[in-house]
Amino acid sequence: MNQDKDKEKRKEQSQDIIEIQKTEIRRAIDKIENDKTPGEDKITGEMLKGGKEEITKLIQILFNEIMKNEQVPEQWTKTIIILLHKKEDTERIENYRPISLMTNMYKIFAHTIHSRIRPTLERSQPYEQAGFRKILLNNRPSTQYKSNNRKAQ
Repeated sequence: MNQDKDKEKRKEQSQDIIEIQKTEIRRAIDKIENDKTPGEDKITGEMLKGGKEEITKLIQILFNEIMKNEQVPEQWTKTIIILLHKKEDTERIENYRPISLMTNMYKIFAHTIHSRIRPTLERSQPYEQAGFRKILLNNRPSTQYKSNNRKAQ
């Protein structure tokens, strides 16, 4: 009984979601970096940018279906973590750094959602959380603060 109510409530809420627009997707594709190793799907940033006009409508349909069903493709939930040697002795683990390879489709989807919720998040965060934020807070740029939230000297 409760499951039916929950399902009905989610259905009502999903009707309130504004469809993802092609302009949002194009903007997110433009943010994908070139010359980066792709995730498991092997779709590179260059491929997405090169075919942006041709694939935007298909991506829009996919993203809106994901929003409607509240389910991302399982492939997007997988991350490949590899260690890159950064300096000196290759026998010491501290001389490596991990990198995570995620699918670019997930990055586009996440950027699109993040762009939508960022204004609400910014308004909701206390001033003390300004260290990593890009916007002006109380007419002061967040760059006046170090990452540890102490005022810069």
